[in-house]
Parts: sequence; C-alpha cells; structure tokens
Amino acid sequence: ATTVIMEQGAVIDASATDNGDGGTVVLWSEVGDPESVTTTRGELVARGGALGGNGGWIETSGRRIDVAGATVDAAAGQGEGGLWLIDPADLTIDQATADTYETTLNAGTDLTIDTDGRIEFQVVSISSAIGGDGEATLTLIADQIAAVAETDPDVYTIEATTGKLNVVLITNKDSAAYNGGSTQADDQNIGVGYIRTNGGGLWIGGGDAATVDWVPYEGAAPIPVGAWNATTGRQTAIEILGNIETSGGNIEFVTEAGDGATTHTDIAAVHADRTIDAGSGN
Repeated sequence: ATTVIMEQGAVIDASATDNGDGGTVVLWSEVGDPESVTTTRGELVARGGALGGNGGWIETSGRRIDVAGATVDAAAGQGEGGLWLIDPADLTIDQATADTYETTLNAGTDLTIDTDGRIEFQVVSISSAIGGDGEATLTLIADQIAAVAETDPDVYTIEATTGKLNVVLITNKDSAAYNGGSTQADDQNIGVGYIRTNGGGLWIGGGDAATVDWVPYEGAAPIPVGAWNATTGRQTAIEILGNIETSGGNIEFVTEAGDGATTHTDIAAVHADRTIDAGSGN
C-alpha cells in the first residue's frame, strides 16, 4: 500500500494470554514509493503472557512515518521485552514523537529506528522511567544522526530516571552521508546530545562491516552493534554536544582515524567542554 492509516482508538493486539511469547504486528507501506506514508495513532500490542513468555515484534515501516500519539507495547512481565522497529527513509524527532517513544521504553520494550538516510532531533527530551529494575534499549541506525540545535540549552536529551536504558547510535549505511551540509560517500557523523542512562550502557560508532556483540554493563546480555570496515573505508565522526553519564554502564566509541582532509573521523566536543562519566563502568 502507498498509504496506511491507523486511527486513534483502533487496537491491534497480538499478545499471548497466560503462557507464551507475544506475536507479530506489522503496519507497512511501500518504502520505495516517494509518496509512501504510514500513520499510527492507535494501539499496537504484542505482550508476553502473564505467567511466562517474551514480548513480541511490532514494526511500522514506510518512506515517511508518523507515530505521534500512538501506544506501542511489546513488554513482558515474566520474560524479556520485545521490539518495536521503525523503518523510514528519513526521520525527524519532535517532542510529540519523543513522548511516544518514552511510553514504549517505559514499558520495557526495546525500540530500534533503522533509516536509509538521516535521523534529526529537534529540541526534544526522551526521558524514560522504566518500571522497577527493568531495562530497555534504544537503537538508532542511520547515515547521520543530527541535532537541529547544537548549543545549550536546546541540545536534545536522552535519559533514564528509573531502570537502565541502553543507548546505541550507529552509522552503518552504504549510501552517501550528510556532513556539514555536504555529502561525502566515505564518512558519516553522529551528533551526541545529553545522555544519562542510569546504569545502562552507551555505544556510539559504526561502519558497514558485520555486527559484533557488546556488553552494555556488567552481567548484561550482549547487544549487536556496528563495526568499522577497513575494506570499504566507511568511517564515523562523533560530535559530543552534551554531557554523558552512565552511572555504571559501559561506554564505547568506535571510529577510525581519517586523513584530516576528505574524511571526518575524529571524536570532539563541539561548542563547549563536555564531561563523559561512566562511574563504575568501563
């Protein structure tokens, strides 16, 4: 379909009942069609069973995606949380959209945004309060992850106030990336805002090689992340726009030295000095 619309009040529920994993829910419009749009205002649910089972898989795909006001829940009270995948061509995150993401993460559902182009943060805050001792993972994958505002007080914020939030920012696409208003085929860059994970880990970097496993904090299950590929030369510049604090979560930056002229592969604080504090983490 070229256009998929789920109105407010509509519900699609693929949850397990007593025991079992949540099912699969997909809202999909043709990503290759420039007019494609998927709009979700209703409730998508794929919870694990009340007595046992993991959360399911929820996907909203299309060239353009609008999920502001939706409720998406693939959590599991007695198992591992499921995943919500958002798969657009490009994405701008405004506060209404950020609020939707918060609700999903708060329930213990992992959220992955995987674009073929650019993710751009407006002046927003994603402030998750994950229940109890739970955790969730926010993964952003794009050619470029950018902030509309790069100076205080308007730099975007991603934080957890309760529970652990793992944050993974990856540039690993093959197409040309955005760099300071121009496109260069050989490097991608990530603008990193204020990030506070409350014990979760932070991984930033990328490339287009096969993924590797990374442990976000001591005792955690590994998470697949990007890897730099020396053959193709895809590289990542990391621009630190805000302070970073993980309170015991591990921090890892992955990049590769460039030639200083045609590639931008450094790690640098931008516009002001910044602090990076892992606490008891690595």
